[in-house]
Amino acid sequence: MNEMNSKGNEQFSFNMIAKDILAHKVLIISIVIIFILVTGLSAFFLVSPLYNTKMKIVINMPKEHYSIYGPVPITEYKGEYYSELVTDDTVIKNTIKKLDDRIDISENELKESISASSTKTAGYDTLTIKVTAETADDSLAISEALHEAYIEHIGFTVNQSAFRHILYLCTSNDIAWTESLTELEVALGISEDLISKTQKHFNFEELSGSISGTGNFFIIENVINPVYTQLESDIVTKKQAIESLRVKISENEKVLNEVTHGLEKILEYYEGEEVKVDPPLVAIEDYVYLVEQPIKPSNNAGPNPIKLVILGGATGLVLGIGIALAKKDRKASAR
Repeated sequence: MNEMNSKGNEQFSFNMIAKDILAHKVLIISIVIIFILVTGLSAFFLVSPLYNTKMKIVINMPKEHYSIYGPVPITEYKGEYYSELVTDDTVIKNTIKKLDDRIDISENELKESISASSTKTAGYDTLTIKVTAETADDSLAISEALHEAYIEHIGFTVNQSAFRHILYLCTSNDIAWTESLTELEVALGISEDLISKTQKHFNFEELSGSISGTGNFFIIENVINPVYTQLESDIVTKKQAIESLRVKISENEKVLNEVTHGLEKILEYYEGEEVKVDPPLVAIEDYVYLVEQPIKPSNNAGPNPIKLVILGGATGLVLGIGIALAKKDRKASAR
């Protein structure tokens, strides 16, 4: 019996709500129409369509690269580093520069229009970059400029590390070889001083003597001093070693100057200058390459005007019903 009464009450309550809604149908329909018109006009005239351009970059860095100056280690970064590097301040600034005033966009707006994610497969990183813009042409132009600036930035980052490694080796060699050269020059000076005080030959007076049974004589003269010979050989060896070290130091100094010049160019890049390191220690194009070209989008990615209109209508319906029920409750409480 109680269950029947409960079901009856629920049915009665539902019927009352339905009657209240129908009683205010004009109000509800009006609110729905207003919301549809507002969202429709906004979708078609106020909200700009958005276009997405996607590209994929593969990064396959080796642990070591063989440069013109010898092997250099390559710093191994995690995939997150490469995706975060896409919106690095330097990359963003250089992207805007490469757009060459074709698109009026601020650094913050450009950062917000870019999304990047990375996945690691078979030892290499695949970077997916998406650029969102209000026109298809802008989306493509930004993607192309971003790709160029990004590859350039990775190149400078990797080459900076490589140049620093070679600079360290050159500086260490210069110190070691200069010390060895100084020691050899001192030793050479001592040997030359010794040889200047050492008699080269043993000079004997004419020795005359009769060989038994003959009337012949024999003479011993200009016998070479073995100490002198040893000193002479030692001096030649030291001079050869000194000359070899001087050649090494000279070649090392040349490399040192080239590496220093390269690092200065890289510093200019980080200061905002347009520079090029030629030749680079690491040709970044060998390890970072585009596998999916950015293509001009043919369709906009959103917002969808029809979906916005439907959403607006649904919002208006819910709001209209809510107002209708609120009016009913207000009347009930007034009684």
